[in-house]
Parts: sequence; C-alpha cells; structure tokens
Amino acid sequence: DVLPPWAKFLQGVLECDELTPNAARDNVVRNAALAAVQQALGLFIVRELTDLSQRDHQRFVDIMRWHSYHLLAMSVQEEHEDFFRAVADLMPLDSDQGPLTVAEYLRAAPARSDGTKLVYYITEQGSVNQYYLLASARSIRVFNCAEPFAERFLKRYARTWPDRVRLHREERPEVVDLLLGLAQQVGVEHLAVLDRHA
Repeated sequence: DVLPPWAKFLQGVLECDELTPNAARDNVVRNAALAAVQQALGLFIVRELTDLSQRDHQRFVDIMRWHSYHLLAMSVQEEHEDFFRAVADLMPLDSDQGPLTVAEYLRAAPARSDGTKLVYYITEQGSVNQYYLLASARSIRVFNCAEPFAERFLKRYARTWPDRVRLHREERPEVVDLLLGLAQQVGVEHLAVLDRHA
C-alpha cells in the first residue's frame, strides 16, 4: 500500500523511518507520512518513466505494452500532464489490429478537410468482435475503449491536440446502418429485416 494506486505493477524494497508498521507488521499505518511517501514515489516514478521514454525508447514501449492498464491510469490524472505528453504517442491501446498507439493509428488515417484525422472507437465490451468486423469491411481502424481509462486517454489526447484528432464513438444504433452498407458492398440484397428490428 506504499505505492500510489496506479503503480501496483512495480515491486521493490523501501527503507523509510517515517513509516509506522501496523500491529500485524504486514503493512503500514495510513497517516500523513504514508500520503507523503506515496506522493514522492509517484513523482519519482513519473519522472523516471518520462526519462526512459526519451533515453531508451524500445524498452519504454515494452514496459508500456506489459503494463498499459496501470500506465493508462497514471496518464489520465491531471497532475501528470508532463507524463501524459511524454507518453501520449507511445501508449498502446487495444484495437482491431491488436495493440496500437494513437500515433500509429494517425499515420494510416486519411486527413480531413481541416487537417485533422478521425479516430474511431467503441466502448461496448460485448460487441467488440462485431465492431471489428464492421470496421474491417469499411477499411477503418477502431480502438476498443471498453477497458477502464482508455476512453479518458483518447479524450485527453483530443483535448490536448485538437488540431490532430477528431474522435468518433461508434454507437449501437449505427450498427444497423453499417450492416446495411456492408451488405451493399458484398452484394446482399435482403437485409431489410435488420432495419425493422433496430
């Protein structure tokens, strides 16, 4: 419990005389000293990861892929703006193409008339495979933001760089339209039943 909540992927030994062990000696007393240590450790971790992202890019990317849940949680916290900016283009998100960074997504996305690029994403856990099939039929990529923090990360990215990105969340009502469009592409003429049951 000494680490910040988002840093549970880290392990190590900490020697600190300011922390008081609890009666069972299996944890520490929750007090102001613990809060101060957590804050100091959090700042240290952010600083080290930010430095690693610049010093050893490949090692940092490997860490990001292994611990993306916790690092996403850290990057969306307002107090870690510098960390977010350092890792925003390196953070892998789940997509129809496997783990994909926003930067990789944007390289393949067509530019709109205003110079931005449209980023499609979904938030429905139970419909991921269907959305992926539809995205493939439309020749677009789509991020799966059903996991905690992923949608917040994308929204923060769009707020930070509005000249790069416009977000488009794929909603369930649009699925029928997508299916009808897909049917036209593959030559199926009798999908009217879907339209009636939408």
